[in-house]
Amino acid sequence: MTRKVQAVVDIAPLLLEVRTLPKDDTAGASLAVEVPADELVGAFKRRVCRLHSAEGWDAVNMNIILQGRFLADEQTLADCGVHHGDFLVATGMLPYQASSAAHSFVPSLQQSVGDSPRLLHEGTPVAQELERA
Repeated sequence: MTRKVQAVVDIAPLLLEVRTLPKDDTAGASLAVEVPADELVGAFKRRVCRLHSAEGWDAVNMNIILQGRFLADEQTLADCGVHHGDFLVATGMLPYQASSAAHSFVPSLQQSVGDSPRLLHEGTPVAQELERA
């Protein structure tokens, strides 16, 4: 007669520090988060965003970094090597917005190329001009 024995493993929660990078004139933020070690990174990102809902953070755009490594959403924190007391860096929390530099580049590109697109075939005046540059 064989008996199956199931082990119940109590996973102690991790107390982690999440830091954001300074941007422009604002200092980076730091917050303490307590989570189970078996929580997926994607769920952890959503948890952090809920804690900072006033800032409008977006879990889809957020990256979580541990010791220079980006953590994959489908892995658990424990699988990624996260330990009690570690600090993680959160980047890219805000939804993407095109910068004003990108908007100013488009008109200058249209002025230099013109309204109709030109292909750069060898021997054409545009290709010859680029070769000289």
